[in-house]
Amino acid sequence: MKPVFIVVFELARPSANQEALVRSIKENCDSWARVTSNAYLISTGNTVAKVRDTLKQHLLSDDRLFVGTAPAPAAWWALPDDVAAWLFQHQVGTAKPETQAK
Repeated sequence: MKPVFIVVFELARPSANQEALVRSIKENCDSWARVTSNAYLISTGNTVAKVRDTLKQHLLSDDRLFVGTAPAPAAWWALPDDVAAWLFQHQVGTAKPETQAK
């Protein structure tokens, strides 16, 4: 199983580069899940530094980027079913969350 990283970004002017950044996130990993509008979990054989270096090409000087290891276990609330399924598939030891009240 390949490592799972979390990629979090904050863009000063999203209209300028968000599309290119998100495309690069998706194209430069084996698998991905969008956790929030500015956070992705990715599975890749690359290092965090390689991921950072690949993605920073799409950043402006006042943007922010964080790439870190996302080891299991993980806990969450109200994530979409497809993201939860991705987590179960890619992170050994992740426990099923409590049922969300509707």
